Amino acid sequence: MPNTSSSVFRPPEKQPAAPILIKEVAGDLLDKCVLCETDTPYKQNTHIDLREHYVEGAGQLCKECWDKTYDSKDRSVLFG
Repeated sequence: MPNTSSSVFRPPEKQPAAPILIKEVAGDLLDKCVLCETDTPYKQNTHIDLREHYVEGAGQLCKECWDKTYDSKDRSVLFG
């Protein structure tokens, strides 16, 4: 019986690459508070370790919204 399998290695055909979406952030734009949408004193490209009132998983808060949300004495969440 003849050998029907090819002995030549053929790499799999390449699938078209999915487009890569990149959002450019201008360094001069100020970040907005995630609650009241007012401008904060931080630019969008400022690292979070250099910011005050940043909440990981939520985003940047302005000082007023931070004070309304967290107790200024012990930084615990206020309920009510």
